[in-house]
Amino acid sequence: MTEFADYYCAVRHLSRTLATAFLSSPAFVQQIQDHHFDILPLAAKLRHAVLFRECLFWLVSDWTRANGNVAKIKGRKLQKIAQNAFNAVAAKVSRVQHRMMAEIWQSPEKSSRAVQSIKHVKTTVYDARSSSKVVCLPSILASVRSDGLAWPANCRELVGDLLRNHSVLVHTDCIPGTGEMSNRLLCAVVDDEDLPWDVKEEDW
Repeated sequence: MTEFADYYCAVRHLSRTLATAFLSSPAFVQQIQDHHFDILPLAAKLRHAVLFRECLFWLVSDWTRANGNVAKIKGRKLQKIAQNAFNAVAAKVSRVQHRMMAEIWQSPEKSSRAVQSIKHVKTTVYDARSSSKVVCLPSILASVRSDGLAWPANCRELVGDLLRNHSVLVHTDCIPGTGEMSNRLLCAVVDDEDLPWDVKEEDW
């Protein structure tokens, strides 16, 4: 459809009609989740910020595969945007891991409770899609947040920031690290200045 729109110089018109599809077609929204890798360059061509951000969220959200997904993106500009989004999430993950380890190390009287809050999900913290046992970090973080008494407030705040859902199309009560989102972090941010087009340009 995007190719036809491009041929008939109707890309802007097609882009503007997508808002109706988002609201009226849950199946279309599901297609974005399922085929975000292929839709990402089309979203850039359509200059549709919501669609582009949604594709990017899903691409970098799959925590055990995100880095590999980014490396497969064609086009240096899109790849750089995705890499920056992934790096920002990875930096938050690093801060959380450092804070958790510091809490266990510095507070021996609390560490047993903190360790137990991680151990009790040991049967559900692996990515079932992998042939080898890959730790499912978002599930661990969700467990840490649910067992808040074992952790200080500043640690819970860092975890809460990672488990935010920045998607505008997936319902807000969808919690990363739980259920079908057990291995996903949906907290990536793409500012307007990071989009691969000039948002102020009106004639394109």
